[in-house]
Amino acid sequence: MNWGSLGDISFRTTYTPGELQSTRRWRYTPHQFVVGYPAHDFHGEDEHRLNFKIELHAEFIDPWQAYQALRAQADSGQAHTLMIGSRYLGEFAIRSMQQTLGQTDLAGNLVHLSLQIEAMEVRARG
Repeated sequence: MNWGSLGDISFRTTYTPGELQSTRRWRYTPHQFVVGYPAHDFHGEDEHRLNFKIELHAEFIDPWQAYQALRAQADSGQAHTLMIGSRYLGEFAIRSMQQTLGQTDLAGNLVHLSLQIEAMEVRARG
């Protein structure tokens, strides 16, 4: 189990290949020939995307308040620093979130919330 943060929101996550998926792609444009294999022009790296699952638990943070803060981050369209443990992963903006209600207490208060997040790395131009 590792700790992480996206901007000011802290969470815990299981850091295994099944829980954090990084996708990088590079662009090539094919040029078809009448006969033979196509030639390709390289156009650089495409968007870097991460898919990961986080756990928001009342023992460490108010899950509903943290969820609302993550929603506000997503609605703003701004990138935030993503850390897992002591590892800096970059500046990421949220593209999608899928929530799963994990647990409530007897009074109906949220105790645990799981989020599956797709984030896109945002880099400065240059």
